Amino acid sequence: MKKAFKNKLLIALGCLALTTSSCKKYLDITPAGKTILTTFDDYNKVVNYMALHGYNEYDVRYLSDQWWINELAVIGRDPSVITIEFLCDESKTRIPTVQSTSYNGPYANIAKYSLIIDNVGAATGATDAQKKQLIAEAKALRAYCHFILLNMYAKPYDAATAKTDNAIIIKNSFNLEETLSPSTVDEVYNFIESELQAAIPDLSNTPDNAFHPSKAFGYGLLAKMYLFKGQFDKAKEAAKQSLALNSYIFDLVKYYQNGQSDPVDMGMAENLYYAYGNTSAETPLNSVISAEFYNSFNASDARRMCYFSTTSPVVQTGSGCAAFIKSISSITPVRYCYNTAGLKTTDVFLILAECEARAGNVQTAIGLVDSVRRKRILPAAFTPSVATDTKSAVNMVITERRKELLFGFNRFWDQRRLGKEPDYAITVKRVFPVVNTTVPQVTYTLNPTSPLYVIPFVKDVIINNPNMKENSQDALTW
Repeated sequence: MKKAFKNKLLIALGCLALTTSSCKKYLDITPAGKTILTTFDDYNKVVNYMALHGYNEYDVRYLSDQWWINELAVIGRDPSVITIEFLCDESKTRIPTVQSTSYNGPYANIAKYSLIIDNVGAATGATDAQKKQLIAEAKALRAYCHFILLNMYAKPYDAATAKTDNAIIIKNSFNLEETLSPSTVDEVYNFIESELQAAIPDLSNTPDNAFHPSKAFGYGLLAKMYLFKGQFDKAKEAAKQSLALNSYIFDLVKYYQNGQSDPVDMGMAENLYYAYGNTSAETPLNSVISAEFYNSFNASDARRMCYFSTTSPVVQTGSGCAAFIKSISSITPVRYCYNTAGLKTTDVFLILAECEARAGNVQTAIGLVDSVRRKRILPAAFTPSVATDTKSAVNMVITERRKELLFGFNRFWDQRRLGKEPDYAITVKRVFPVVNTTVPQVTYTLNPTSPLYVIPFVKDVIINNPNMKENSQDALTW
């Protein structure tokens, strides 16, 4: 991207925090209510700006049962978000005293998308249809940012309490001066639904690239939202609409058999929207998965063979763990870039499979799951999935979601949303340490309805907005 556009973007978006004190200096450069983005190409480049499609899932990572951690990062260290969550310690506060990109990042992106929605209509150099499509893309991505925030900082959806459960602030305009109150869980879900319903008609089946959400993304996120609300019939229909537009599954088996040599860019059709978490390769804190999770993959599963290494230098000898080795920063030239924080067709396949399983359509659910598995497990080792009733079929889907939807938010979200269903609730158990013998080995347990599943707001969010209050049970430290 040209330096001139970067400068425009930095000026236009530099004050996209929720506080307003730092925004006025930018408004002094350009009159309030104006922007220096003037052409359609300017606004389109905002969506194309890769750095703005990264989401920080660090605050939820160690609540997921996919991850492990180097013992040296825990033993003898002062409590931190990492140690509190990894050791499932509900007695200590996690409230950060500094800014959190997990919170500020999505809101900065929301403001960016609102900037497009509110202003691109007056831009030059495009047809009305092009402007409508870009507005629709911005609405869909704004909805997704609210979905991320809602499923980190508020309680999981419960039909009995959603209308009163405090949630997050809805931001639906590029107004840097307003001080808003948080909405309820139900209100935020309704906003997400309305944004997607408004966006879908103008989304393209074939957008410019995977940073621009497709119509299949609109229906796919709608399906995911209904799934999280327990509205399985609606989720099923939305998932079918998404897959009718795009049912492509990347053939990871063929990719592995070809020696991982065929270049594949981020526009590959499996990505309905490409976004990345802060997972990076070959770093001690960011890339290690548990021995249990690694061993849950079939030895002939291409995901195990392509993504993980047990000999990486960041893996502690004797831990049995493995390191994630496929990330965007580690591949030159760009090849199969794993989509950790966006939405893929395989997610939609598994949403539909879960809905079919919950409806008692066991064989249909098995067929959908195996549509994914056949592109992941080498043919000689492939055996069809087995389920005999609704419960075993739903658990089959949940197990496959854990393997297919690696990292990002998905496993954390599944653990949260299933917490109140005894048949499907996930209890995380960690026996730690496994290498160090100087401290006692303890079994740590994260219960399905643990208060740790609601992430606390950063201190400044509470102090700078008198309308805000903590949704988590973490003790205030001021």
